[in-house]
Amino acid sequence: MAIPVLIFVGLLLLRVRSKKLLMGIPITVLCLPLVLGFGIYLARTPIQQGKFLADFGPLLSLIFPPDDLYKALAEEKLSPAKTIYVFNISHKYVGNHGISIIVPSSSGPDFNNKEPLKVTTRFLRGGKIVLESKESGSQFWGNDTYGFDYSYYTVPKDLPVSEPLTVEVTIHGDIDAFLKENKAAKVAVKKMSDE
Repeated sequence: MAIPVLIFVGLLLLRVRSKKLLMGIPITVLCLPLVLGFGIYLARTPIQQGKFLADFGPLLSLIFPPDDLYKALAEEKLSPAKTIYVFNISHKYVGNHGISIIVPSSSGPDFNNKEPLKVTTRFLRGGKIVLESKESGSQFWGNDTYGFDYSYYTVPKDLPVSEPLTVEVTIHGDIDAFLKENKAAKVAVKKMSDE
């Protein structure tokens, strides 16, 4: 409010006689942030999806999170007979993503082993590797889930938005022992927090 008043006083001191200028410029300066804010709110989904102003997408996702923001892009139940999981995905939102092993649980996490499993990840586009990593998991717990996060990456810096990709996730370690302690565990590709 102070800036429009200063502009109005400045125009009076400069002896501007036009009523349109005396009123129009301060009102424009006053209303411009409101109009820009409303425009950004209306365009939040394309910004969050990286169609334009992709750098502001993670910030808008923190302020106005879409309902499906943290919904897994792909997931499959962990099996002791399977070590390689293949997912076909397309990233919907910009920001941090990762591979996780998620365990649904209404009770608190039981982290007996610090690194029960290791995960190797490869992202392919058209049969060519565009990103790969091998990482140990970091523990997490949240609303009725706990588990381990692996292979952090950022969209669109590391991988593109809205392009079909194939993800190969290879689990290393004693999956059978892990499943005995952590029933109903799933491997998932999902959006992570941008904080």
